[in-house]
Amino acid sequence: MADIAPVVLTRFERLVNLQRTKEYIAIIKQVLARQKPLEFHGEFYDIPYAGPDASGLGKPLRSIAHGNPCLSTPPRSPGRSANGG
Repeated sequence: MADIAPVVLTRFERLVNLQRTKEYIAIIKQVLARQKPLEFHGEFYDIPYAGPDASGLGKPLRSIAHGNPCLSTPPRSPGRSANGG
């Protein structure tokens, strides 16, 4: 087998990777929050794409992922029904 040289990243490359990861996490948080159509304009990601070769037909994306509703709503008080009775 051939020896494979280890990949050594410079400090700058690690910072770039960290920033790219932060943007990715911010996008995923917006998708899972489902509060509005996805629109993100960062250093690495541009959603919807608006580059020089863009057709101009892109629009913000609406998530079709259905998250667990128990995670986004506060729990109800014991002894109370949903309609207040």
